Amino acid sequence: MKKKFPIGADCVRSYAGGGWGAGSGSDPQGGDQRADFYRWKANHDGLEVDQVRHMKQLRDEHTRLKQLMAELNLDKTMLQDVLRKKL
Repeated sequence: MKKKFPIGADCVRSYAGGGWGAGSGSDPQGGDQRADFYRWKANHDGLEVDQVRHMKQLRDEHTRLKQLMAELNLDKTMLQDVLRKKL
């Protein structure tokens, strides 16, 4: 299963403070904290907590809209198939 990368106020504060990811480099859960830290830094460095929160809301809305588009495309395809069979 794909590991979800945590985004939130606590994550931003701990990363920005250099607390998480600046230590030994290995996560007890089997991950690599340095890799996580550099990935986070590339995406979120310099952002405030409210900006990260807004990015998460936009990401969630984007996901919801993509799912809606997929459902609409499926409905359109089904209706076109029914129409072809009637003709």
